[in-house]
Amino acid sequence: MLRTLLILGRVSNLPTVWTNVLAGWFFSGGEWSWELLWIEIAVSLLYIAGMTLNDAFDAGWDRQHAPERPIPSGAISAGRVWMIGIGQMVAGVVLLLSTTSVEWFWAVALMGAILLYDAIHKKTAFAVLAMGACRGLVYLLAGSAVNPEKLGWWWAIGSMIYVVGITVVARSERKVTEGKGSVFSPVEALLFVPFLAVWLAMPPDLFTKFIALVSMVPLGAWVARALVKKRKTGAIGPMVGALIAGMVLMDASFLFLTDATGAALLAILLLPVTRLFQRHIPAT
Repeated sequence: MLRTLLILGRVSNLPTVWTNVLAGWFFSGGEWSWELLWIEIAVSLLYIAGMTLNDAFDAGWDRQHAPERPIPSGAISAGRVWMIGIGQMVAGVVLLLSTTSVEWFWAVALMGAILLYDAIHKKTAFAVLAMGACRGLVYLLAGSAVNPEKLGWWWAIGSMIYVVGITVVARSERKVTEGKGSVFSPVEALLFVPFLAVWLAMPPDLFTKFIALVSMVPLGAWVARALVKKRKTGAIGPMVGALIAGMVLMDASFLFLTDATGAALLAILLLPVTRLFQRHIPAT
């Protein structure tokens, strides 16, 4: 049962959620505190809830197209998944509103974006915007607990567009291509938008902007490596897992640019942790 719950919650990706929170928190002027820990726990619950409810919403589709998923395989009933997912979401929101200074608007907005994506992602291509919003809102939510007047909007927008790119690619996850044509498709170009976000977020002097772009080189190299590897193997699934893990490098850059060096180093260390988790629990 434990492994079933871990698969439902896609918990291998949790380190990327933790670094999202760190980036939003420190951008707004936060410091290491117990409140930060509570936000990390609460947002983790919301993430797991969203992933769990994703399987509940998709039970009918999975029976035809993904029979290995927990519900159609008989590992757990749809009713129990609904109950667990709703319980996790309620617990996450209650924890946020009762133990932290997070503004209620951002907590409700994140919950709404999660539920919206789960409900419509098999029905419309525009659902990718809801998925991106789920990530972007984490930065704003975490920052609102520190200083609602100073939120990491560019961080949120860059992350949102990056996730939109991953999500569009993930729609083809069950297909195997032969890798014909250019390595970088227009959709995959979305994965490099965080470079533009840091450029726009930095002060106007060119030296500062240059340093900002240099800090993004590890992310760019990681993304390019994942895309090139997909071209060679034709396997999209492993690429998606790598791109999701790459979010910790994006957040490491964000943290470095806000002088949160310790948090940036922690984010970098979470990259191998995420990849290790993904070896045992599917990322998607």
